[in-house]
Amino acid sequence: SGIRCCLGVEVQNQREGREGDKNLVACLVRYSNGALGVLHVDEAYRRRGFGAALLREAMQQLSQQQQLAHQEAQSSPQSGCFAFILDGNHASEALFSKLGWVKENPNAKRGTGRRRAPRKWVYPPPNSFRVRT
Repeated sequence: SGIRCCLGVEVQNQREGREGDKNLVACLVRYSNGALGVLHVDEAYRRRGFGAALLREAMQQLSQQQQLAHQEAQSSPQSGCFAFILDGNHASEALFSKLGWVKENPNAKRGTGRRRAPRKWVYPPPNSFRVRT
């Protein structure tokens, strides 16, 4: 399915002679089916909350979209967001866990033959639908 939105964080360029220019330092892609694509924060801007802010915004937008669709009875509510995180990507795993995401099947054996297999993470966890703020 197609891209629903692309969220980003821009900061003012501090270099001399480039006043007014902005640099994109963090971005997140959300697809119309609820999947999250690339979440990237420039190394120089990590650990400042930009990734968490983008993830929260995507979750909030999806929640609002689903509530509106349900109220208008145009479609049944979707099951929520999902993303694939490579095993060993500890920064992403910690961020998603902190915001209430869980591995879809935490007991699944790797068995893919790949060192860093992608694991499906879901929000909200099964049997709930609430955006944490």
